[in-house]
Amino acid sequence: MLVEQDTIAALSTAPGKAAVSIIRISGSLAWEFAFRSSSLGAEQITPRKFYYVTLNGEGEEIDDVLLLFFASPDSYTGEDILEIQSHGSPFITSRIIESCLRFGIRSARPGEFTYRAVLNGKMDLTQAEAVRDLIESRTALQGRIARQTLKGRLSSHLTDLKQSLVSIASQMETSLEFVEDDVSPESRNRILERIDEVIEKLSRLGSSYRQGRIVRDGVMTVLAGTTNTGKSLIFNILSEEDRAIVTSHAGTTRDVIVEELDLSGIPFILHDTAGIRAGTGEIEGIGVAKSLEHFNRASLILFVLDGSRPWSRDDQDCWDQIKAQRVILAINKIDLPRKIEIPGTVRENCLEEVEISALQGINIEGLIDAMVRQSLGSDSDPGSSLILSNLRQKHCLDQALAKLRECRESYRAGASEEYPLYDLRECLKALGQMTGEVTAEDILDEVFSTFCIGK
Repeated sequence: MLVEQDTIAALSTAPGKAAVSIIRISGSLAWEFAFRSSSLGAEQITPRKFYYVTLNGEGEEIDDVLLLFFASPDSYTGEDILEIQSHGSPFITSRIIESCLRFGIRSARPGEFTYRAVLNGKMDLTQAEAVRDLIESRTALQGRIARQTLKGRLSSHLTDLKQSLVSIASQMETSLEFVEDDVSPESRNRILERIDEVIEKLSRLGSSYRQGRIVRDGVMTVLAGTTNTGKSLIFNILSEEDRAIVTSHAGTTRDVIVEELDLSGIPFILHDTAGIRAGTGEIEGIGVAKSLEHFNRASLILFVLDGSRPWSRDDQDCWDQIKAQRVILAINKIDLPRKIEIPGTVRENCLEEVEISALQGINIEGLIDAMVRQSLGSDSDPGSSLILSNLRQKHCLDQALAKLRECRESYRAGASEEYPLYDLRECLKALGQMTGEVTAEDILDEVFSTFCIGK
């Protein structure tokens, strides 16, 4: 996307009928459009104040609107911006957009407002991607992490690391220029220690990607077990809806039912599957085949057992299908006398064991806690620490780490400073690509093509 210095316009609110729609215009013609299309004059306006006017087009009134002006450089894009709040009629908004086009303003491409904000230094690329993540957030935790990145928490951390690397590079450059002055072993050790400190911080940030990906993309979770163990009732309780049919008859679930849950801010894509048992009919057999397919794709499996009946051949068959996956053992019906004896190999290979009664609502919170804990892989709150959730950023970080490790090894081996300096500059370049300071146009195009029009 080659950003021109022209003026762009787009509907910034969702298309369709609404109480209010907002059209955003950015560029040198933004304010002039307002003055030409209403009785408002340039001398009458103050930025960041609303003005109630009648908007005209083609010699007739379009709508009574609110105008809000933002002056360059103190705006979202760094350019003059006009926001028009009209009645939320698709007909009215289309007429306003048509008036913009006749005025010499063109339609904005996806993400072009934010693209201009990056090019004009209003935010870096990590913050721009956080704008998209914030718009797409589905849980409070997703929104909180995106908000922290948008406010510059990640940018600030990377700036500190880059400053440390620049300082290290300066020391190496000095040694290279004054070759007659030998660098003492103590000085070399201190530089190596500083490099190790940056490597440790970059590694810690990189290791947060697993949590970040889970928070962003969610956890595909499958309820597995034999028939009539209570999987569908657990599904209904967790989803807080009666989506799955629950009866005393075995085999009522014939197809996979899916619901997205928000559990402690983590999206869980929960799948209720047909119970595994031998001797099924044709229709139920198709459901079982779908269950087996979902077992292989799951990130987490809840293996639901009926604690009131003995371990069965069907239980063993189900376990054989899921034992290679990450499994939480959910022993249901603890309100009834216990009869099940779970094989030691099953207990040993499960992440943890939770006893519940879905019918009585006993220890459902314990099951949820186990799901969250085993998904994140730690007891830490991802919302309280710096989290990386973007794959492009992770690739840049991996490149930076690889180059910095090469720098450390060559410097430790006693190589001339020009060799570790080359790797150090490559590390800084990779970090610059992460924030957008050094980024090819095709990378920018790829990032902003995923944005909605109007943002």
